[in-house]
Amino acid sequence: MRSWNGFLSGVLVGNRGLYRPCYHRWNPWYGLQRFERPLFDRSAMLSLVQAHAPGYASAQRDDLPLLAAAATAVVDGELQLFDSDAATIEPMHLMASTAIPVLFDPVTIDGRAYWDGELMRDSMLPALVARLRTTGRLQAGEPLRLVTIEQLPQRLPVVPRSGAEITYRMLNLLQIAKLAPRELDETGGVQWLRIRRPPLEHDGISGQFDYSPERIEQLVTQGRQAGDAALHGTAAAAPPAVSAA
Repeated sequence: MRSWNGFLSGVLVGNRGLYRPCYHRWNPWYGLQRFERPLFDRSAMLSLVQAHAPGYASAQRDDLPLLAAAATAVVDGELQLFDSDAATIEPMHLMASTAIPVLFDPVTIDGRAYWDGELMRDSMLPALVARLRTTGRLQAGEPLRLVTIEQLPQRLPVVPRSGAEITYRMLNLLQIAKLAPRELDETGGVQWLRIRRPPLEHDGISGQFDYSPERIEQLVTQGRQAGDAALHGTAAAAPPAVSAA
């Protein structure tokens, strides 16, 4: 019951700081125009991003880290990497990288519509590392340490039963291990620090919808423990030359 309460609360009530349901769009007839009329309104999320991350540029500033966001081009089916060395990362880029189809509206940038970058099986890390080398942030032969934080557990606590659980599991499987792509591992000279968490009791149903204080505190505590465990396991390693998350 707690699992389904978290799921239904996130879907039917939303989160006042991020999104709210548009009930009139849940009519089946609106399904014919779902691209323009998604199930939820993200105006609150846009206002939050505009207030706290109005723009970030790092070009020609060695003292500023590079910020990158990935999005999927809806029509072309390409994974697009936006980075702060090439141009200012603006709220629209962050909104595009979190535009989950059907739930949220797509974002148009330079005439192209974008959805969430996690929709593709391809990882953004190879493109990010290539970009670091192109800009000179990563020199030829320089050792690379990648620090990745993976929010989705690989295992589930129970077998998915309902349609919602199965759909959620299918989407999760597309994202698992994308922050540890084989393409980079095969090049050699890459040190991985993977911060991963074991599954929690309610992950299979309300993992991404439960915004209750209890759930958030549980995730924060688990995140600290997973981070400490990963760091202690690599305490003897050399300091990272470059970090990406």
